[in-house]
Amino acid sequence: MKHYLAVDAGTTRIKAGLFNEEGSMIGMTSRFVKISMPGRGWCEMDMDELWQLVSGAISELSMLFSEQWKTLEAVGITAQGEGAWLLDNEGKPVRNAILWNDSRNDQIPMRVWEESNLCSSRNHMVPLCVGSPLAILNWLKDHEPHSYSRIEHVVYCKDWLNFRLTGKISTDWTDASTTAINVTKKTRVNEVFKILGIEEMIKKFPRILQSGEVMGKVSAKGSSDTGIPVGTPVIAGCIDISATSAGLGAVAPGDSGSIIGTTLGNIVIMGKDEVEEMNVEEGSILCHVKDGSYLRQMSALSGAVVLDWCRKELGVAANDMSYLESEIKSVPPGSDGVIFLPYLFGERAPFKAPDASAVFYGLRFNHTRAHMIRAVYEGLVYSMYDCLTYMPKGNTGRFIAGGGSRSDLLCQIISDVTGEVVIRSNREELGLYGIYKVITGNWEEISFHSDRFFPDPDKNQIYMKMFGEFLRIRDRLIPRQYK
Repeated sequence: MKHYLAVDAGTTRIKAGLFNEEGSMIGMTSRFVKISMPGRGWCEMDMDELWQLVSGAISELSMLFSEQWKTLEAVGITAQGEGAWLLDNEGKPVRNAILWNDSRNDQIPMRVWEESNLCSSRNHMVPLCVGSPLAILNWLKDHEPHSYSRIEHVVYCKDWLNFRLTGKISTDWTDASTTAINVTKKTRVNEVFKILGIEEMIKKFPRILQSGEVMGKVSAKGSSDTGIPVGTPVIAGCIDISATSAGLGAVAPGDSGSIIGTTLGNIVIMGKDEVEEMNVEEGSILCHVKDGSYLRQMSALSGAVVLDWCRKELGVAANDMSYLESEIKSVPPGSDGVIFLPYLFGERAPFKAPDASAVFYGLRFNHTRAHMIRAVYEGLVYSMYDCLTYMPKGNTGRFIAGGGSRSDLLCQIISDVTGEVVIRSNREELGLYGIYKVITGNWEEISFHSDRFFPDPDKNQIYMKMFGEFLRIRDRLIPRQYK
């Protein structure tokens, strides 16, 4: 039987999964990732250290399944997107990678934002955000010219890992479409480089392949590091939100879902005709893993991490979601007027405000910790719904995945706020399943169990009123220059 290696290199955790040709994952290993924050709003990752974690997870998997390893057919990697993963002329990291959620370059002049947004609108291009490669390159040119001058290749996370496996440099359309690409024409938009004063970087971006196309074969060095046989084909791979969407079964136009992970990713799959007619000013449209399909997405910066923060900082004794949620059953929908703005890391969708902050609003003497906890849950869902108001409505119900989806309470609040049937996938590791599909090109859905949550019309009315208050407070508190 043939076997396939899938790797998911997330922002917080690395996972390597071994699949058989029937689509079953027979084993998985993982490692936690270290992130450094050397300055306010900064998020960085040591690129060599990341490779050591990935190669270690793969090596462990090869030892656990040595017999199956002999029939390994191909390798595919999905990983976090955007940020700046920079290589010099020897293929070595120029510096630590600057990640997608880094907000150091929040002082780009308003004129540049406006010109960039107009360029994006004209060219079906993803709008500029502070965590994009272009914004980071702009910052490096001004603040680290010694690093900027050494840049030979600007790649994405998975491309760096593919390079370590094969010695070849390339990217795919899902990652590439986040940065200065006309997604309908699949051409580079050079104008935005000039707007940011970094036109010399145009030639530093790599060749672009289809996600499932072979970009190279495992080299002797890559094999020595990982245990993967020399010559094993490695596909170009894809950005994590596309892999997770594919794992969720969202590959056909009209499929929609939300992924409550580190970020809060909201997606709808679209066809090319729909994309050509749409003028996107908020969020983005990316090329999807299946050729000819597109992924309309809005990823708010604060996802399940908001719930983790809530458990930790509101003094819940047991780090257990069920214990936490039992405390708030007596609090009615709307939290008796308490509203939480969940912008712990600023925000990028459906608006750009790196300086936005989290806020509790409406607290009175009669309110308790339970009111605050419920308000956190509701604030997270209001943030999701805020994004959905800018997106086409799907036609299949809302698929929900990610760590936050394990909460029955959160899934029910999502259904009550959105008015949609929520379908929770009980399949684990959707990113790994998604990249397996990309490796094999088998888009047929593998059956898995799911739970369904149905909206309560009365609660929906309450939540819609509170959502209006949420927007009113949000608009009063967002830094004016980003409105």
